[in-house]
Amino acid sequence: MSSTVYPPESIYTLIPKEDVKTQRPPRYISKFRLAVVLEQQSSKYAMKTVGPAQVEKPSPKKYLQKHSKEPKLSEHACSKPWDSGCSMRKPAVPLKTDNPLRGVQTKKDFVKTNAIENITSEPKKPQPTYTDTHLGHRRLLENSGLVPKYIKKKDYGETPEYLQKRKEEVQRAQEEYHYYVRERMRQGAMKQLSQEEQQTILEGLKKNWEELHDQYQGLSVVTDNASKKNRKERLEVAMKQLENDISLFERHQTIYVFNKYAMKTAGPAQVEKPSPKKYLQKHSKEPKLPERKPSRNPKDSVGGLRKPAVPQKNDNPLMGLEVKKDFVKTNATENIMSEPKKPQPTYADTNRGHRQPLENSGLERKYIKKKVQRSGVFGNANYGETPEYLQRRKEEVRRAQEEYEQYVKEQMRQGAMKQLSKEERKAILEGLKKNWEELHHQYQGISVVTDNASKKNRKQRLEVAMKQLENDISLFERHQIIYVANN
Repeated sequence: MSSTVYPPESIYTLIPKEDVKTQRPPRYISKFRLAVVLEQQSSKYAMKTVGPAQVEKPSPKKYLQKHSKEPKLSEHACSKPWDSGCSMRKPAVPLKTDNPLRGVQTKKDFVKTNAIENITSEPKKPQPTYTDTHLGHRRLLENSGLVPKYIKKKDYGETPEYLQKRKEEVQRAQEEYHYYVRERMRQGAMKQLSQEEQQTILEGLKKNWEELHDQYQGLSVVTDNASKKNRKERLEVAMKQLENDISLFERHQTIYVFNKYAMKTAGPAQVEKPSPKKYLQKHSKEPKLPERKPSRNPKDSVGGLRKPAVPQKNDNPLMGLEVKKDFVKTNATENIMSEPKKPQPTYADTNRGHRQPLENSGLERKYIKKKVQRSGVFGNANYGETPEYLQRRKEEVRRAQEEYEQYVKEQMRQGAMKQLSKEERKAILEGLKKNWEELHHQYQGISVVTDNASKKNRKQRLEVAMKQLENDISLFERHQIIYVANN
């Protein structure tokens, strides 16, 4: 029987896949590369031979002499005070007029003063320490994190100043936006959609999406020509636009639109209807050169104005061209359905007022408003729920635990395993601890210097045995229920 596993057949394997060419990013080149190369070249050949290259060669006249490397005394130091060759200056002889100070006495009682200072001085407090190993190694307790000194600060638990400033800036930006909306509504250029209008528009958008989705489902799986591919792309673009509009209407409870009655003077309401005579002509939208003044010289063909071209025989003028599109109604509908531009919320991150977009700053709670789309229904919030991969792992752990419990029950039913009682577990634990203490006593009696192989091997054997006993003791202390093979 062949061990080859083939993938399941599917009609999607017939779709030709485009080769995705991965484009490598540009190679990283450090801006300090030239400086490093120059520095390396400057010190590369300095130590190429034994010793620096530019060291002066020793002279044969400067040979090593006796006592030349012994330390020399300074010029003012004298080994013997009666040495006549000593250059150190002796103190001057006092003059006849110099009167020494006599009778200078102090009434300070040094014994009593020292006693008072020792009595009144504050005794030195021992510095708090903690032990982190069983060998008694001590460390300072202040910076260990065990002393709650941060929660005793005056500003503990208060909001930092930079967060308060950012909060005020966000609130100020929101107030400016609300003021802009109120001003536009006061002028009549904007209006707020009611709940009924929002619900009607939302139902219409969903109905259009369902119709497009029905058409998309009826497309052929294999797009073997350009027309099928273009039709599929047009449907995908239209469905994506409808999904964005539906998400917009479901995400916002308050929606403002342009008021079509406020555009009577400055909007598309008074735009002149296009005349059929003003049809699109060839080169009509190309930029025109400025007209040049006609030259006084009739022979100058460059300075004169260009005459209109003579129509050719094959040129047939368009006649009777009419446009059935109502541009006024179309522009009004687009203005009503379009969303007004909102000022982008920003925050200032420096004292100079440098502003950054608020969206990706982490100050907005956009992740707790995350929404997903399932089965064509929008607005199912998944924030705060356990992810699916964690649920699957939890289910796998629970299933493995159940299988292990079933295996233990089967082994106990067959008599191959038994459960230790509390007395047996306690007796085994005491025996393990006693064995560990004996090995530890032997380990303490080993010589510190392991100068031969026998001492070294004995020390390693004791360490391995003690490590095994420590693991067994940890196992018996960690688990209350222990199963062993039934002898």
